[in-house]
Amino acid sequence: MLRWVEGFEEFAAAAGNAPTGLSTKYTVVNGTGSTLETGRTQGLGLRIWNNSANPTIQTPSFGNQSTLIIGIGFQVGITMLGGRIFEILDGATVQCAVYYNTSGNVEFRRGTTLLETSTDVVFALSTFCYLELKVVIGNTGSYEIKVNSTNVLSNGSIDTQASANAYAQTIKLWGSTAGDPTRGLTFDDWYVADGQAGDVTDFLGSHRALTFYPNGEGDLIEWTPSTGTDNSALVDETPHNSDTDYVESGTTGQQDLYTFENGTLVQIAGLQVNAVCRETDATPFSIKLVAKSGATTDEGSGVAIGTTSFVTRSRVLEQDPNTVAAWTDAGYDAAQFGIEIV
Repeated sequence: MLRWVEGFEEFAAAAGNAPTGLSTKYTVVNGTGSTLETGRTQGLGLRIWNNSANPTIQTPSFGNQSTLIIGIGFQVGITMLGGRIFEILDGATVQCAVYYNTSGNVEFRRGTTLLETSTDVVFALSTFCYLELKVVIGNTGSYEIKVNSTNVLSNGSIDTQASANAYAQTIKLWGSTAGDPTRGLTFDDWYVADGQAGDVTDFLGSHRALTFYPNGEGDLIEWTPSTGTDNSALVDETPHNSDTDYVESGTTGQQDLYTFENGTLVQIAGLQVNAVCRETDATPFSIKLVAKSGATTDEGSGVAIGTTSFVTRSRVLEQDPNTVAAWTDAGYDAAQFGIEIV
């Protein structure tokens, strides 16, 4: 089941800018200095670096998952410094991790203990590759690492469990402490899937994660605009502009639906709907991230906001709710997406 999609375009309008709103979606540590740069195939990628302290971003929890499949565009800077690329964590404990060394080989570790190193050099300076890992966490676990769809390292029976539990909940991306952005690590086109039933149960191979924005009002507009009369124009900024303009509602069941920019899409693994939101009322409330396709409206489950600070709440849909099959380009173009008060 697909759990996460990220293209990073939503955090800046153009390359060279610091990310805005990254902490609404991720736990960011020592991220000062990070920038949005030219992406792997188009758009933007996130370059993570800091002058002295280890910079990281960490996902929200995916729940206890014994199997995780991760794919991400990855680029080393102008110096092959070596270090962590990403870690898979159970709470605060690193279960396993993928590293690169100063020669450009990929390494697999349980916690920080090196288990295996690829015989081939797989990373080149200033060059994007597509890195994928499928790992089963356990004392008798397994893993496989692919770079550009080629197997570079694998083991069908190996201890991948560093904690007392045979599962993990979050993923942490690491940057560089090289002291200048040209030596940072850049990421793009990220997906995460788990071992649960769904359409995505194995490697996807090289994929793009594209970001699209509202471009018009949909079939139902019930939220109150902070200004003007076009609700979609208040939620289409790149990056989001906090309380400058917005839509709001305090009435259970009210929806806003929006049309979105069209794309030229093939083999769509899934769509992720994101909403940047916060509570403005003393009573906690939740939202639903809604998809309307054809005559079918799929409201999904309520997601708590839980804070008066801005946060990003997300929902992944592997299938078009109108066809109960994989999304097509035409299906996406005709669909509407939005928000509902619970």
